[in-house]
Amino acid sequence: GSRFELGHWNDTSYTFTERLTVDSKGRFGFGIAHPEEPFHVRASGNSIRFDSKTSSTNQAAVLLNKYAGGSTTYGYNDLYAGFGLGVHTVGSGHGYLFVGFDRNRDSKIAGTEATFVIDSGGKVGIGNRSPSERLVVGNDLGKISSSGTAFVIGSTHGPAQFVMGSGAADANRSNYSTFAWEGDKNRLTLSTRSDFKKRSDQLVLDSVTGNVGVGTSGVFPKVGVQSTASLTFGDTEFDDVNNGTIALIDSAGTSKTYKIKNDYGATGATEFNAGASRATAAENFAQIVEGSNGHNGTIYAADSASVRFSSGGYDFSDGVVKLTQAAPGVAGNTTITTAASFDDCTDVNASAAFSGGGDSIVYWNPSFNLHVLASGNVDFGVENVANTSSALWVGKQTNGSGILAGRWSSIGYPNNNDVLKINNSGSLAASHITVNSVGKVGISTDSPYSAASNGTDKLHVYGDNTGLIVGNPTGGSSALRLFGSRVSATSSNDTAFIQAGTSTADTSAKLRITRFDSDDANLHKFDVYALSSTFHGSGIFNTARLNSGNLVLNDGWISNDGGNEGIRVDNTGQVGIGVAAPSYQLELSTNSAAKPTSTLWTATSDERVKKNIESIDSAAALDKIMNLRPVSFNFIDEYCECHSIETDSVHCNFIAQEVIDVFPECVVDVGQEFHDHSTGELMFTNLKGLDAHAINIHMLSAIQELKTQLDAANARISQLESN
Repeated sequence: GSRFELGHWNDTSYTFTERLTVDSKGRFGFGIAHPEEPFHVRASGNSIRFDSKTSSTNQAAVLLNKYAGGSTTYGYNDLYAGFGLGVHTVGSGHGYLFVGFDRNRDSKIAGTEATFVIDSGGKVGIGNRSPSERLVVGNDLGKISSSGTAFVIGSTHGPAQFVMGSGAADANRSNYSTFAWEGDKNRLTLSTRSDFKKRSDQLVLDSVTGNVGVGTSGVFPKVGVQSTASLTFGDTEFDDVNNGTIALIDSAGTSKTYKIKNDYGATGATEFNAGASRATAAENFAQIVEGSNGHNGTIYAADSASVRFSSGGYDFSDGVVKLTQAAPGVAGNTTITTAASFDDCTDVNASAAFSGGGDSIVYWNPSFNLHVLASGNVDFGVENVANTSSALWVGKQTNGSGILAGRWSSIGYPNNNDVLKINNSGSLAASHITVNSVGKVGISTDSPYSAASNGTDKLHVYGDNTGLIVGNPTGGSSALRLFGSRVSATSSNDTAFIQAGTSTADTSAKLRITRFDSDDANLHKFDVYALSSTFHGSGIFNTARLNSGNLVLNDGWISNDGGNEGIRVDNTGQVGIGVAAPSYQLELSTNSAAKPTSTLWTATSDERVKKNIESIDSAAALDKIMNLRPVSFNFIDEYCECHSIETDSVHCNFIAQEVIDVFPECVVDVGQEFHDHSTGELMFTNLKGLDAHAINIHMLSAIQELKTQLDAANARISQLESN
């Protein structure tokens, strides 16, 4: 037949009921006639029960092993991985269900090898065997909550982390957040990753100081030293290596040795399993080194792409482990070296190559109760979508209740008001300093006055008999005093008064600038430093002068109405009339210059200041003049717009590019760029100018040559006529 069945016969009903079935494929069925798996149980209620007695080992009752494909012996060398399920107990009513990994590949898994447990009290441990709270992942930290219902992530070596996010089994592409407790720094950090970029330490809670830090990854203060080294595990099967060592030695002489095991028997904090590949060996080594202490500064491990082991998403397939040692506050160099007793682990950096490393610290702790840190723009926002008060309060000598009693200062908006207030009081009702929505500032008023007919007021100091003092009012040398009014028995009509200086002002003065007296000098000085300064009046202005001083324009114009026209002087001393950027010592924007009795400039021509005097060859001068091409032309529209020239105006001159072949000394490189007046686009560089003085002199010599030739021609004509 196709199967063997074992069951019972009912003599009353003459029926046979299968209880055990073995089919032709070797599948066993309990309570099922046609088993679908090698061992198939079907029942209503309890299905399988294992009973065993306690022993000193409390080994797993069920073993689940996976062997190499094609294995026939199912021996030690063919076992890839094995897990066991069992119950560990030391007394009645107490124990735990455990899942353990067969590290020794001996088909014996004791409760002490458990990686997952559920105890009789309902507590769950992952990576530990005695959870003190409801769920403990990693190392148990003891009972923390009074009810024992806490969720704990603990770590004896390195940081403890909790990750939440979204993605598709690829840490480099996933978006997630990481909560990490870093025991060596006594701090909790929150970091996030999205769009292939990790933002570290966005929130930091310092358990030592109680400070809170809000920041992001970037260039942080250099407060320590940092060194790096890189190790590469070779291609050899690392199962063949046992008890090989890697020693990390820093410049302080602190050494720590790690041992590689080939039998999955690594125990303690300084041994790691080789695994079956370089990737496994590298990952296991990074796991025990990451965050380890016992060095002159904590060591961190990352893959060849500098992805830290504790961050997840690492890739050790190339067998490379990059080590970083940060020693905050430690002076001098810190180095990391390696020493391996087998050939398949090499230090690719000689110690001298990274001696001293850098001095950028890899983490930061908040220095204040609330510390906001960033690289670039730093913003802190308090937002209220309703039209109610929103403020930031700072208090001292308070009762700690949050009630505004004691010394409080505030900055914010009161109810139904768009004026920002800064008050040194426990209320937003006062108006110590205010700024309205258009940027006007008020002192002692939340409505800065802006109804003046002349100009716009930016600062309003409100109050009767109110003064603004700049200087030392108690030392008798106030530099500037402004009064809203000055009322006295002798001057009751003064509505405004400004005094600069130290002496008492005249009772009728509207503006007074007094001299500043000292033991060794009397200073009579009036400085004006402004983008636009206008002076009106007569009398003293007609006799004003500067004594051994300079007039500073600050890149401005000298004009009648304060506009951008008139006279402009650049930093090299070149003067332009109507020209913003003169290219000559004196440059005019139009051809409107005039002299009352002459049209020429005067130049020094005294023989006493000249040498190497030679007459110009008049025949050659005539040839050069004949090689010139006088032209008429219009300037291009863009040039006319920049220089206020009519576009249809016809001009006469030469072309500089043509003249340079005949009179190169007359063509000048102005060195000026020409931009489109409307768009600012650069159209030409290094415009050329023309100094026609030499041409004029050669024209006179050419005229003399023509006169000589004419005289000769006339003499020849006369001779011919007489014959």
